Amino acid sequence: MMHDEEQNMPETSKLADQNGANNLPDDIAFDNGLTELQNRAILALISTATQQEAAAKAGVNRSTLYRWLRDADFHREHLEMRNRKFSAAVGRAQFMADTSMKCLNKIILNDNTPAASRVSAIRLNLDFAARGMELDNLEHRLASLEDHAANNNHQP
Repeated sequence: MMHDEEQNMPETSKLADQNGANNLPDDIAFDNGLTELQNRAILALISTATQQEAAAKAGVNRSTLYRWLRDADFHREHLEMRNRKFSAAVGRAQFMADTSMKCLNKIILNDNTPAASRVSAIRLNLDFAARGMELDNLEHRLASLEDHAANNNHQP
C-alpha cells in the first residue's frame, strides 16, 4: 500500500526514489547564511527531476524558488550541493569500476550476446581504455613540464 505522498508523487520522482536519488538526510546541518527553507529547497532541487517537483517537495511556491535561483548566494550553495552529490556518485562509480569492466568483458566474450549489445560493450570498453591512455599521457606531459619549470627556476 502506497503512502499518500507516494501516490501524489510524479513518475520521475518515483524513479529517482527507486534509484536512491532522494535518499538524502533531512537533518543536514548548514552554516551558509541561508534560511532553513532555502536549504530545504536546495536539497529538494538536487533530489527531484524538475524545479516544479523541488518547489512542491520543499513546500515553497515555484516563483519563490525561481527567485532564489537568481540569488547569487542561493545559486552558489545549490551548485556546491550538486557538486557534492555528483562527487559522491563518481566515488560510487569508481568503486564499481572493476565489477563493471568484468561485466562488460563477459558481454563482449559471450557468443550468445546479441551483436548490438556486444558492439555497445566493445565501444564502452574502448572508450574507457582510450580515456585512460589520454589521462596517462597528460599526467606524463604535466610531470615533464613541472620538472622543466622546477629546473629552470633553480638556475641562476
